[in-house]
Amino acid sequence: MTPRDELALAHKLTQPEVRRRAAPLTRGERTSAPIAVDLDPTSFCDLACPGCISGDLLGQARFTTDRLERLADELVAMDVRAVVLIGGGEPLMHPATAAVAERLSRAGVAVGLVTNGTLLDRHLDVLRGSLSWLRVSLDAATPETYGAVRPGHRGVNKFAKVLANIRLATGHDTLKVGISYVVFTPRPGSPVSNVEEIPGAASLAVDLGCDYVEFKAELADDHSIAEVDAATVDLIDRRLRHAGERTAGTPVRVLRSSSLTALLAGRPDQDKGYSTCPTTQLRTTITPSGVFVCAYHRGKPGFRLGDVQSAPLRDVWDAADFTAVDPRRACRFHCARHDANRLVLDGIPLAAESPGGPADWFI
Repeated sequence: MTPRDELALAHKLTQPEVRRRAAPLTRGERTSAPIAVDLDPTSFCDLACPGCISGDLLGQARFTTDRLERLADELVAMDVRAVVLIGGGEPLMHPATAAVAERLSRAGVAVGLVTNGTLLDRHLDVLRGSLSWLRVSLDAATPETYGAVRPGHRGVNKFAKVLANIRLATGHDTLKVGISYVVFTPRPGSPVSNVEEIPGAASLAVDLGCDYVEFKAELADDHSIAEVDAATVDLIDRRLRHAGERTAGTPVRVLRSSSLTALLAGRPDQDKGYSTCPTTQLRTTITPSGVFVCAYHRGKPGFRLGDVQSAPLRDVWDAADFTAVDPRRACRFHCARHDANRLVLDGIPLAAESPGGPADWFI
C-alpha cells in the first residue's frame, strides 16, 4: 500500500467503523449523521493570496463563540467521529478555534487543522494536546516565492514566522504534522511558478521535522485541474523524483494528491456515471453561511443543505436534501471523492479491512 492509498477516501472506507457507518448508503438508505465534518469557524483570513480558490467567500461571516461551542457539542451528540477545522478563511482567526478543538478532542472526536500557520504559536499548547493532525499550507520553499503566492496584508512576508511555527509544532508523537504544497505552473493568471522549489519543500519538511509533504495540482475557479503543457508536466514529475531523493532515508513521506496524480497521468477528467454522491452523507461542510454538500460546493446556494446559525445541526441534517448534487452535471472537475463514491455505490467489499480507526480518517 502506498502512502497516497493510506490518505485516499476510498481506503478510509475499508476501516471497520467507517464501513459500518457507510453501510446504509449501500442499501440506498440515509445515514443518521456524517462521520466526518469540515468545519469553517470563520471566513476571515490574514493573508491576501492571489487567485484564492475561496476568494469570493472571504470576509463574509463567522460563528459567534457561543454558537461554535454549542455546535461542537451537537457534533459530539450526533456521534461525528472526525472534525477538520478549515476554511473558507483562516480557522485560527477565530478566537475560539483552539478551545473548540480541545472540547471535541476531550469528547473523543479526532480533530485536524488546516492552517496557513501564521497564528500557530498563539494556540500551540492547547492544539498540541487536542489535534490528531496539523497541515500547514506553504506552497513555497523560499521567502521570495512565498511572498508572491501567500502575501500578507500590506505586503508583510510571513515565511520565516510560518517555518518557526511549524518547527514548534513538530516532534510530538501524538501529532502528525504535514506541509501542503500546491504546484503553481507558469501560465497566464498564475502569480509565479513554484515548480523548481518542489525539492526544496521536501528538504524543508525534513529540516522542520514534518511527517509528510503533500504536493497538489493547481485548480481553476471551477475546481477543475488547471491546464499544464506536456513539458511542464514532465518537469513537475522530475522535480517530484528529486523531492523523493531529498527525503530518502528520513521519516518524511512525499505524497501526491489525487489531482496531481491525475494531472501527471494525463487523466485530469473523471467519468462520473452516477447521479448521486453518497460521500455527501459521510463528510459534509459546515460554514457560518450554511451547511453545504461538500467543500467543492462551499458557498453555492444550490448546494446548501441548511443553516446552523438558525437551527440545530440535527434538524438541518434530518431535513437535508442530499439529491441536491448530481455529479454528472455538477462535478465535472476532478473530485477526490470519486473512487469512494464508486466503492459505496458498488457495495463496499468485506475483505481488505484496515486496522485504522476514525482517528486517522481524512488526514
